[in-house]
Amino acid sequence: MFSNSLVTFLWLFVIYAFLGWCLEVIYATVHTGKFVNRGFLNGPYCPIYGVGMIVIILLLEPFKVNIPIFFVGAVILTTALELITGFVLERIFNQKWWDYAENPFNLGGYVCLGQSLVWGVASIFVIYILQPFVDDFISLMSGRVGIAVLIFILAAFLADVFVTVMVLAKVKQYSRVLDEVGDRIKSLSNSMGKNISDGARSAMKLGDKNKQELDNLREKYQSIVDKNILGYKRLTKAFPSLHPIKSKRIKK
Repeated sequence: MFSNSLVTFLWLFVIYAFLGWCLEVIYATVHTGKFVNRGFLNGPYCPIYGVGMIVIILLLEPFKVNIPIFFVGAVILTTALELITGFVLERIFNQKWWDYAENPFNLGGYVCLGQSLVWGVASIFVIYILQPFVDDFISLMSGRVGIAVLIFILAAFLADVFVTVMVLAKVKQYSRVLDEVGDRIKSLSNSMGKNISDGARSAMKLGDKNKQELDNLREKYQSIVDKNILGYKRLTKAFPSLHPIKSKRIKK
């Protein structure tokens, strides 16, 4: 049984976040035929895996002697974590990071039965086969050198989190502006169309003014669409369910 020290849990987080990233990269490579950095962050780690395994180790260790009960518990915990994570990320960033909507027995596209069963099987493999080796590694890294390495990794991780959140905050801001400009363009277009259909000569000057505003709004809209936000292109490749900021050009 591993030590309950903070250092141990931090190492568990780092190790399983890295192994989760490796798993995601392998999965993406098999399906796309090329390397895709599947992490939420830029570095080689997926935090949800690190958090998930710590939760499983903490809560399900007493049920390790009973594989069926352990399996059911793992399915429930991993499903709850994936559901909460997906929901929170979407509410914060207005982006859907993954979508199981096309899979049977899904809940809002955040989770589905098939994937939950996979997480249960994976948890059994990790706890019964992989975890003893992880414990041995953590024991080897318990000295000063190991702690120094851990601090360096965590510092890089926190810096990565900060950069990624800043990128997504900028994307969210641009997306909100796009929505506002798009709504105004639609409103002006409808107004001009109504004036034309009514044949109102008195509306010609207003129509010219609206047309100028419409052209300016189109230019503003396209300038935002054409922005290349550093780091966002990688995220859209890693998570195809994300709604990219780039969209079709508005026709005149």
